[in-house]
Amino acid sequence: MKINIKLSSEKEFILSYLKMSNLLLPPQSQLHDVEMEVIAYFATLPPKFDYQRFSPLAKKKVIEAFKENDRNMSIFNLNNRLHALVKKSFLRRDEDRVLYLPKNLLIALDNFRKNKEFNINILWQIKE
Repeated sequence: MKINIKLSSEKEFILSYLKMSNLLLPPQSQLHDVEMEVIAYFATLPPKFDYQRFSPLAKKKVIEAFKENDRNMSIFNLNNRLHALVKKSFLRRDEDRVLYLPKNLLIALDNFRKNKEFNINILWQIKE
């Protein structure tokens, strides 16, 4: 089966990608809608944030993006969402406490940016 999804922005792509991925996660690791939005905003920040994606300035930009969409997000709420994403093992934190988005998400976004499309193949098998 092939399903074509027409998207108008990178943010829409990230949200669609996360919703599809979310279906395959165990219930305790599944992301809430607002967590997916937070990830989408951070993932689609301009390239100057590629190496400091969760810096104070990046967080400020994400909070502004929420405000532009008539949504309220304080720095306290944003930090709590990021902490929840680390706890769910979605975001990775290194020994210097720097946060990183999953590589598979960044690779998917990069492919989408280059090709303006992205394919996901899912294979179901019976355990023997």
